[in-house]
Amino acid sequence: MRSMVFAILLFLACAGSPSPGEVGKQLMLDLEAGNVTAVYDAMSEADQQRIDKIGGKAALARDGERFKEMGGIKTIEVASEEIHGETAKVSLKVTYGNGTPDTLELNFVKENGEWRSYKG
Repeated sequence: MRSMVFAILLFLACAGSPSPGEVGKQLMLDLEAGNVTAVYDAMSEADQQRIDKIGGKAALARDGERFKEMGGIKTIEVASEEIHGETAKVSLKVTYGNGTPDTLELNFVKENGEWRSYKG
């Protein structure tokens, strides 16, 4: 009985955790919206330290301007997602508002039970 309860709790904990692909999509949408705090929070600790050295959240806001120049994000989908233990690679297919297609390759690392973007 105890092992069954543990299995159910483990399933519920895993079911509520977004996949690296879902995190990647949300990261791009937050960047487009200028929600730099959410983007920063979705980054690995190593990447947070790296971004702090080059201007912190202001640097992220400048990165977000790219989406505005392209007419925003029209569609975004996970093209592929490869999970290898505590790391993952995600490919996102993006179509911008001006019709330009793009493929974004993102890396993730699991920190404190959550997938976080990682420049690597």
